Amino acid sequence: MDLTPQTDRFHRFEKNAHIFITASILLILGAFTFALVNSFEKRDSPAIGKGTKYLLQGDIFIRLGYASPTILQSFIPKAIESYTIAASYHVPAAIRRLSLLKAEGISENPYTFDNLLSEDIKAAAEDQAVKYPAEVQLWKEIYGTSPISHSEARKMLAKIRKINLGPLRAIANARVYERAGLETLAAGERKSLETSALFAWISLIFVLVIGIFLVITGLVLVIIYIVKPALFTRNMSKDKTDPAIAAALWAAFSIFLIIFTLLSDIPAIVLKTFKQKSNYEMLAPYITMTFYLLSGAVSIYLAKILLGRDILAQIGLKAKYLSKEILCGIGAYAVSLQFMLVAIVISTALFGKTWQGTEIHPVVFYISSASPIGKALIFLVIGVAAPIVEEIFFRGFLLTALRSRFSPTASVVLSSIAFAAIHPQLPTGFLPLFALACGFGAVTLMRGSLIPAIIAHGINNSLVFILTISLM
Repeated sequence: MDLTPQTDRFHRFEKNAHIFITASILLILGAFTFALVNSFEKRDSPAIGKGTKYLLQGDIFIRLGYASPTILQSFIPKAIESYTIAASYHVPAAIRRLSLLKAEGISENPYTFDNLLSEDIKAAAEDQAVKYPAEVQLWKEIYGTSPISHSEARKMLAKIRKINLGPLRAIANARVYERAGLETLAAGERKSLETSALFAWISLIFVLVIGIFLVITGLVLVIIYIVKPALFTRNMSKDKTDPAIAAALWAAFSIFLIIFTLLSDIPAIVLKTFKQKSNYEMLAPYITMTFYLLSGAVSIYLAKILLGRDILAQIGLKAKYLSKEILCGIGAYAVSLQFMLVAIVISTALFGKTWQGTEIHPVVFYISSASPIGKALIFLVIGVAAPIVEEIFFRGFLLTALRSRFSPTASVVLSSIAFAAIHPQLPTGFLPLFALACGFGAVTLMRGSLIPAIIAHGINNSLVFILTISLM
C-alpha cells in the first residue's frame, strides 16, 4: 500500500516516531486493562453472566421444540435444564419461564411464580423488585378459574408485553384469550409457536447449506494455493511501511480503542447512578452502537489530518475492479472458514467444558430483546458498519503500522491476536477468531485492498446474525 504524507502536521511525527509508537502502545494496553477489569465486574453479576446465557439456551430449545410434538418431547427436558441452571443464578426471567411451564402442565419443576418474591431475586434486581408483587398477582389472575371480560384481557395482554417471557409469551397470551372465551385467538397464539419453530429450522438449514458450499469452495481454493501459490501472491507488496507513517496509524488506532472502550461505559454508569436500569437495558445497544461508530469516525478524521485526505484509499479502501474484490472476499471467507472450524475443534479439545463458561457476545443479548426496527439497526451495524470499521482499523491501520517493523506473516499474526483479544468470547473463542482474522489479514496483503476482508467479515457477521435472529 502506498502511503504518502500530504500535510505539514505529519512532519511532526518524523522526528519523534518512536515516541508516538510507545505512547500509543501504552494507551492501547491501558484500554485493554480497563476493558478486562470491567469484564470481570460484569461477570460477577448473575443476570449478565452465565445465568442469562443459560436462559437464552433454554429459549433456543423451546423455539426449536415447538416444530412438532415429537421434537418438543425431546427438547423440553433440555430447556428445563437450562432454565433451572439460569434460575440458580437468580435470573427472574428463568424462574418466570419455569413457573409458566409448570402452570401449563408442560413440565414439573420446583418453581412457582411466588419464587419471584424471594430475597435472592430482590438482591439480584434491587431496583426492579417493587414490580414483582404486582407481577405475581397478575399471574394468579391469568391462571385463575373464573372467566374474564375482553377489557380485562386487553389489560392483561398489555402487562404481559412488558414482561420478559421469550418464546413463551405466546403461551401466556393464549391462556388470557382462553380465559376471555376467545378460542380462535388462543389457537392462533399457539399456532404462532409452530410457525416460529418452522422459521428457525428453515434458517438453520439455510445456514448449513451455505456453510457446506463455503467449506467445499474453501477446500478447492486451498488445493489450488498449494499447487500454484503464485496465483494468490503475485500482487502482494513486500515493502515496509515508513516508521513515521506507522506512528500516525498507531495514534489513530489507539484513539479508536480508547474512545470506544472508555466512553461506551459512561452512559451505563450515568443511567445506573440514577436508578434507570430498565431504561439502560432498552437503550444499551443503541448507546453502544453510537459510540462505536463515533470512535471510528473520530479516529479516521485524526488519520486524515495526519496523513492526508486520501488516507482511506491509501490503506486499501479501494478497488480497481470491485466485482473481482467481492469474489476474492467470498473466497477469503471460504478459506478462513476451514481454519476457523479446525480452531474450534482444537479449542474444544483444549478447553472441553470451558465452552460452557465462555462469554456470549453482548450483541446476542441485544438481538434477543430488540424490536423489529431495532433488529434492522443492529444488522446494519454488525453486518455492514462493523466489518468496514474493524477492517479499516485492524487490517488497514494496525496491520499497515506493523509492516514498518515486521514481516507480512508476523504482521498478520500480531494484528490477528489483537483482533481476537478484544472480543468477549474468551478464552475458548480466541483461536477461532484468531484463525478468521488471519484469513482477513492475508487476503488484505495479497490483494492490496481492504474490500475482500470487508466482504469476508460481512459474510461471517451476517450468517451469525441470521442464525441468532432465527433462534432468538
